[in-house]
Amino acid sequence: MQIKNVGTSSHTINNITISNLAGATNLGCITIYLFANQTDSPATGNPIGSVSLTGSSRGIVNLSSSAYTLSQSANAYIEVQECAASNALTGSTVGFTLKIQCEDT
Repeated sequence: MQIKNVGTSSHTINNITISNLAGATNLGCITIYLFANQTDSPATGNPIGSVSLTGSSRGIVNLSSSAYTLSQSANAYIEVQECAASNALTGSTVGFTLKIQCEDT
């Protein structure tokens, strides 16, 4: 997912949270990353922040422990790498809510 600052000033991304994990029994692992540049292999990249979830993850988790400034006309990227649980059936799904909180700087 691309995050694009179309404004004329910088914005600070203060918080990115992951919540409402659904279908957790189908989840073997999932890692959600925030990058300044798009990658083809997020696990080997240098993310700004990341969070790993498993089938036992609950509540709200933060993707980044510190604020990140997104300059005017700049992009950032959310990338996801996942694996299914060994007992997941074909067509099984996993869902979550991702919220980004930002402000003008």
